[in-house]
Amino acid sequence: MVLVLLEECMVTMLLTITLLVNFTIVYLDYVLENLRITHNILLVDNKLIKKII
Repeated sequence: MVLVLLEECMVTMLLTITLLVNFTIVYLDYVLENLRITHNILLVDNKLIKKII
């Protein structure tokens, strides 16, 4: 009885950890993509500013 409960707990924990890891990877990917876009925009802005000056 106790073993069955332990197994269920382990499975639930594993599922939770897997979900968290997946979420973290997706979130990090999203953040990195936004940073890249922001970086590109900043680069473009810098070029424009240099042209103006």
